[in-house]
Order: sequence, then C-alpha cells, then structure tokens
Amino acid sequence: MEMKMRRARMEDAAAIRRIDQAMGGTMGLEIGQRPEDYYKEWLAYHRGRRHPAFVGTSGGEVVWWVALGESPGGYPFDGVATVEMGVPQQYSGTELTDLLLRFLEQQAIKLGYYKLMACLNGEQRYLLHIYRRVGFRDVGILRSHGYLRGKLVDLVLLERLLPQDMTALEEYYSGQYSFYQEYFQEERRRKALALQGEYELEYEEVETPEDQLPEGIVRFLRTKKAPDGTPLRRPASPSAGEDGSAGAEAAGEGEEALEEESLPTPPQPQLPEGIVKFLKSKKAPDGTLAHPDLPPVVPVKLPSTQPSPPSPEENREAAPSPESV
Repeated sequence: MEMKMRRARMEDAAAIRRIDQAMGGTMGLEIGQRPEDYYKEWLAYHRGRRHPAFVGTSGGEVVWWVALGESPGGYPFDGVATVEMGVPQQYSGTELTDLLLRFLEQQAIKLGYYKLMACLNGEQRYLLHIYRRVGFRDVGILRSHGYLRGKLVDLVLLERLLPQDMTALEEYYSGQYSFYQEYFQEERRRKALALQGEYELEYEEVETPEDQLPEGIVRFLRTKKAPDGTPLRRPASPSAGEDGSAGAEAAGEGEEALEEESLPTPPQPQLPEGIVKFLKSKKAPDGTLAHPDLPPVVPVKLPSTQPSPPSPEENREAAPSPESV
C-alpha cells in the first residue's frame, strides 16, 4: 500500500500517542502511556517553523511520525537539532529509515541547522547501524543512563555534521537576540575601520616593573626608543632620591670600601690551545681574520685525578730489609 507524508496536525495527537505506546515512547524506555494532552502540547510546539513534525499515512491512517527537536543547552545551540522518530517495527526497514533520515537532514539544512544529534538505546543495534550508515558518527556512550524494566541500559550519542551557512547563522542570531545584533554591528564597524587603516586600542598598557623581568629582557627594552628618540624605559635607580644625593652617597661609600680592601682580580677565562688555533684559522669572505681579538694560545694542563705510580726508588725504600725480617 502506498504511503504518503505530510506536516503533523493537532488532530494527529491520538494516533501519535498510539504509536508511542506500541514503541515504548522515548528511545523505547517508557512502559507507561502519557495522556493525550501531552501530545497536543507537543504538536503545538512542533507546529513552529524551527521544529517541524511530520507524519506518514497509509490508506489515510497515521502509521509513523518524525520531527526535529530542540537541542538542550540554551541559545548557543539553536543551530543544533535533535532527531525524533516514531516508526513501528513493521515499517522500520532500512530503506524507509534511510529516506526519513535524509529527509530530516534536508529540512534541517533549509532551516539553517549545522548539526543533527541523536540518542539511541544501546540495545537497538540494527537502528544504530542504519544511523551510522547514513553519516552519523558516535560521540560517546552514556553508561547506565536509562532505566528500563528494572535495569539500567546504555544510551549511544550520535551526531551528523551538516553544511554550514555562517551568513544565515548571523542573520538568525541577529534577528533573535538583541545582544548578538549589537555584537555583529560592532564587528562590522571594526572591519570598516581596519579597511581604512584606522585601529583602536581597547586595552590599557601596563608597564611591568623591571625587578619582575629577566635581566636580558630589561636590557632589550632599554634599547628601544620612542618615535621622538626618547628611551621607552629609563634606567631604574630605586635607591636614588629626587636630587640623586642618595645615589651619590652610596657610590662614595662604595669607593671608600674599595680603597680600604683591595679584592684580587678574577682570572681571565682561557680557552684550550686547540680551540684557539681553530678559531684563529677562520677567515671572513674578504680574507681577513674572523676572530682577530682572540687571546694568545695558552696551553692548559688539567690536574691529574689519579695518583701517579711510585718510582722504583720509592718501592725499594718501602720494601722491608732481610735483616728486619
């Protein structure tokens, strides 16, 4: 018998209630029957443009239903729809389920959705295979997430990515939420200024104290200058006063201390003879020596870490004489 499909109407509440009772309601986990008023409210919600519901008829009788539901999570998920299906077992063949899933995908793209989500009972292995075959992929398994007839069952979460129309999403969010309308207006203003070569700094520059920076970074920052030639950072003198007297006194005290106690000059670093000879042999492209300021070659002798073996004379002196024995 030929089957047809149309948008769901309010008078279909009793038929949808009958189908759900035979299938077990949401994901096959319900064993009771919800009142007909629940399905009238459900149809009233799905009569809206964003979440349509459809029914299939055979000989004028409603035999299955499908719908695009709302994704939980608030307005950031307005572009994500959930797949809701009520197809009895005698109609749930691979061909019909394929057609219904692809039909819902087309409807979702027209309405500006960019993703479909589905949550199925882990025991519905045949139905899971059909979803995966048309492009849904597993996101994860909700362990012991559903209660059915005295036991806990796993639920499988699946998703199907759709073509993304960012322009349509911008129009939708701007039309639905005033704060997004203000946000996109500000973004367009920023882009216009950028095209004109004008930029606005909307943050306050805070200078980090030099005592909190590494020494190398401080030296680098002190070499930077402003467009007028003045240094961006002045040398820090925390111990100096306004007139610099404290710094002068500190310098004087340091000189007196140096005069009173002369410290030994630290030894200059010396390179091994082989390294100095190698560096002196290097020349620049013009033929001049690449390292003219190298120190003279100084042989470096490393101290021996092992004691030298005793000489034969020391061995004879250490050996006991026959008379002493």
